[in-house]
Amino acid sequence: MSDQSAFAHKTLMITGGTGSFGHAVLRRFLGTEVKEIRIFGREGEVLQ
Repeated sequence: MSDQSAFAHKTLMITGGTGSFGHAVLRRFLGTEVKEIRIFGREGEVLQ
């Protein structure tokens, strides 16, 4: 089982999504079978 298939059809929450690590995680999971990606930014704003 690959890392990405473990997240298939699930919701992924990324905290610190506006930073470099959050950006890298987002890029890794875009185009996969993740059901939904929720990104939380610096001031607690939700970027969807």
